[in-house]
Amino acid sequence: MWAAQNGSIEASLWQQAAVAAAAQQKARALEERNEYGQKLFDKLLPYVADLQRLMGNQWPKSATAGKLTGLFLELDKDEWEELLTSEDAFEQRVKEALDVLGDANMNA
Repeated sequence: MWAAQNGSIEASLWQQAAVAAAAQQKARALEERNEYGQKLFDKLLPYVADLQRLMGNQWPKSATAGKLTGLFLELDKDEWEELLTSEDAFEQRVKEALDVLGDANMNA
């Protein structure tokens, strides 16, 4: 009887450890996403302001730095890195996002 109880306790401890490890991994992933989000937002903010001035009335109203950051965070982590390190990739993704938001505004 003692061995059965001990085995049950051990299995429960393993389950608790697995749940805790999964929670830590999820928290790390969320923290990493937030860090990348802040870096992308910081990079987008002056860029968006400049484009708004240049595009005037053609600028999609919903295209804020926050909205673009949210769109970019839907990409994979490798793409976040590329957006932060490659100006060409960054500019291309901003253009694509503006096209999508512009189309959404026209269809609304």
